[in-house]
Order: sequence, then C-alpha cells, then structure tokens
Amino acid sequence: LDPQDEERSVKRAEITLAIAEARLAQTKLALQIAEQELASERKRIETSLKTAETSTKEAKAKLERVEQLYAKGMASSEDRDTAITLYTKALADLEEAQVRMQDIKLRELQIESKREDVKIATSQVEADKLLLSDAKQRLSETRVTAPIDGVIIDKYVQKGQIIASGINNVGGGTTLMTLGDLSRIFVLVAVDESDIGKISVGQNARIRVEAYPDISFPGEVVRIAAKGKSISNVVTFEVKVEVKGPRKDLLKPEMTASVDILVADKKDVVLLPARFLMSRRDRKMVRVRLPDGTEEIRNVETGANDGENVEIISGIREGETVVIYPDETESKWKRSRTGADDRERMRARLLSPLIPPPRPVR
Repeated sequence: LDPQDEERSVKRAEITLAIAEARLAQTKLALQIAEQELASERKRIETSLKTAETSTKEAKAKLERVEQLYAKGMASSEDRDTAITLYTKALADLEEAQVRMQDIKLRELQIESKREDVKIATSQVEADKLLLSDAKQRLSETRVTAPIDGVIIDKYVQKGQIIASGINNVGGGTTLMTLGDLSRIFVLVAVDESDIGKISVGQNARIRVEAYPDISFPGEVVRIAAKGKSISNVVTFEVKVEVKGPRKDLLKPEMTASVDILVADKKDVVLLPARFLMSRRDRKMVRVRLPDGTEEIRNVETGANDGENVEIISGIREGETVVIYPDETESKWKRSRTGADDRERMRARLLSPLIPPPRPVR
C-alpha cells in the first residue's frame, strides 16, 4: 500500500517527540538551577539572620548600659543618641533578614512548581513516544505480509487503486489477493452414493490430467464427506484425494483430472474379460469350449472387477477357453454398471487448499 501519508505521520511524530524531549531537558535544567540558587540563597540569608539577631542583641544591651549611665550623668546625650541609632539600625537589619527568609519559603513553592513542570514534560514525552509508536505501526501495516508461504493465485487490485477498509466499511474491505499453498495438492472427486461404501481413507489412487497424458500421479484418499450433495436428483459425496510424488509440482489449480481409486488389490487371480460374462436371474455364467470341441455353460462366482476384467473365484480354471456369441452378451448399460461396482472413474477439478482472502488493510 502507498506509505507516503504514513511516512509523513511518522516524521511529524518524531519531530513532536524531539520537541517534547528538548522541553523536558529544559525544565529539568531550570529546576536544577533553581534548586542550586535556592540552596545558596538560603545559606546567605540564614547567615545574615544570625548576624542581625546577634547585632540586635548587642545594640540593645549597649543601649541599656548607655541609658543607665546617662541617668547617672556619666554618659552624654551624644552617646545616648548613638546607642539608640545603632539599636534601631540593628532592628531594621533583623527585620530585613526575616523578610528575606519569608521570600525563601515562597521560592520553595516555586521550586515545587518547577518539579511539577518536569513531571508534566516527562508525561508529554511518554505520550509522544506512544504516538510515534502508533505511527510506525500504521506505516508497517502498509506492507502486506503473507501469513504463509505460497503462490499468488489471484490479484484483485492495481497500483493506484483506492481500497476500502474492512474496519470502517460496513460491507467489508477490499480483497487484495488470494494465496495458494501449493506444497499440498488435492483433487476433489464426486463419488456416486452407490459406490461411496467402497471408498475409505488411506486408499491409493491414480490421477491423470490432460496436460500430461503420459504421467500418472500417485494419490491417497484423505477425507470423505459426511454429507452428500444432491444435484438433479443424483446424490454424490465429495472425496478428497491428496496428490503425492515428486512431480506433483507440475499440476496447477483448476486443472481437470481423471481419478482412479484403488478399492481392491489382488494378486495371482483368474481374470476374465467382463464381456464374456452372461447373466441369468442374478447368476453369472460363461460358455466354456471343451477340448473335444463341444461347449457347456457353467455357473461362475465372480469377485472384484475394474470395469474391463472380472475376477473368477470358481467355475473355470486358468487356461480354459471361454467363448460367447453376440446375442448372449449383456447390454452396454449392464456392463457399465458391473464395471462401476469395483472401479470408480471420475473427472474432477484439481484444487489446492487456499487460505481465506487477506483482510483488507486500511
């Protein structure tokens, strides 16, 4: 997303924080100077107050002696006036020192105010730091980071396009893109309800796509839907097949695939082409040509089939000759249904697990 506005917001927040930090440093320095001046002034005033108190006591004592001597005629009027003047001056100096001491208390209140200024400036710095952090967070949100490793499958926006926020827009935000995790590839297969009982998790499968007709991709059934879907009165169940093998990277989302699910795996069995079977009242029979050229019809017990070949459990042996005449063959529809009993051929879309579209970023 375009980061220009958010970059300016970060720059403004950085400048505001720098001003707040400078103001904090200024208030701290002013407090420090005021405290030092107050301490020095207090010492000077306390010294002056003590000196004034001592001088006042001495002047008062001298005045009292001069008054006594003056009453006895032993001191002149001039001596008496001088003592009175000295005493009066000492009282004035003492009063001045006391007033200056009261000023010290007022300056202490001013110092306390400066301490509050430091606290306010400190709080402002913390608030501006939070604003800067929020601005940087919004700037980082202009870069959309994928939550997983994957491939961009669809992109819905172009450079310069205005998008809607998912937070402020009632109708939801703008979808930016869709990511696909192609580390695992799946085929979703629709299996008819008559055949779903033969499918189980863990069965092997073979997948073919038209893009690579000579390559058979191995697969495995990983999930069978618990609920079927009815379309045009035909009920099917979704079977999820995971594609295995090192060449699965050749496959792309939305490819059409043919899937063979292996429902039975048998070895060393007698096989007979399905077209040689005859059905009479739910019985399976074959026409066998004997060594002398005669023919006989035998009942046979069949097993698994793949739509083309049928397993013969009993009734004929390996090496015997089986023949059939055109009028004895089953209908094409019946053979198709017989072949579907144990082998499912389907076409499905090849899909990969997709993450939900990213949340729109404002």
